[in-house]
Amino acid sequence: MDYYYILFTIITFSTLEVTGKLIGASISPYAITVSRFLIGGLFILPFAISYKRKNKMHFKLKDYMRLSVPGIINVCISMMFLQLAIYYGEANICAILISANSIFVAIFAGLIFKEKITKIKVASMFLGLCGITLIILNQHTASADAINPTLGIIFGSLSSITFALYTVISKKYIKHYGNLITNSYSFIIGSIILLVISLCNHKDMSFCLNTRNLLFIGYLGIFISGIAYLSYFEGLKRVSATIGSMFFFLKPVIVAILAYLIFGETLNTIQIIGIIIVIAGLNLDFLKPIPARIHNRIRNFH
Repeated sequence: MDYYYILFTIITFSTLEVTGKLIGASISPYAITVSRFLIGGLFILPFAISYKRKNKMHFKLKDYMRLSVPGIINVCISMMFLQLAIYYGEANICAILISANSIFVAIFAGLIFKEKITKIKVASMFLGLCGITLIILNQHTASADAINPTLGIIFGSLSSITFALYTVISKKYIKHYGNLITNSYSFIIGSIILLVISLCNHKDMSFCLNTRNLLFIGYLGIFISGIAYLSYFEGLKRVSATIGSMFFFLKPVIVAILAYLIFGETLNTIQIIGIIIVIAGLNLDFLKPIPARIHNRIRNFH
């Protein structure tokens, strides 16, 4: 069941880049990030308050300060970088870059929680990195929606690294505060901090209010920043951060299909090979027990 939570999350997360491109320039990347995490945090808040009362938890200022850490890393840094990557680059390339976060998750998990990095995990990460490198290096053309593909790649890479750090440290906060409180409070605090930083730096916070944009922002807030995040960390409760994050390798495939159908974004042959290599990297850890099972069945048959 844990894997189904994570799989649901990745499928939902895969609509983020496409939704961001559909919004286009009608809402600034800063306004999108602030709005979706504020909505997501407020959507989860009633459940978080109920959980807090049920468990008789009493918060002090230090608790809110602690919960601001994952909020800043995720909302102010990682997802802000991702939204800028979507704004400047292509949807499918952004998805490929964020999928690489599992490589960095393994590194951070090893450094922070001393999670063992096995040979099979190293091989999986190596294949994933090779596949992503192939895809990026063979990005010769860009769709008409891409404002600056190079900036898109830079922001996407920074988002991938920082989201990996967020994934690893959030497990510690969820263990202490619970999934609902950690996500709700960190989202609200992070979005408020990002709003203040954006206003102080005179960033564009323009917001074209129409039914279309409100529906998109509502979807990003409730489904992606709300339900999907809860589902992801619910799965990570019983699965290692490294294994859970490797499901992100499926994201480029889903986004590539959506980007082709909606925007006409295409991948060349080498990039398709890169995606296949990435998927192979994901499956190494799951395919490892299969030869042993086959061997056992043959031995039992004899």
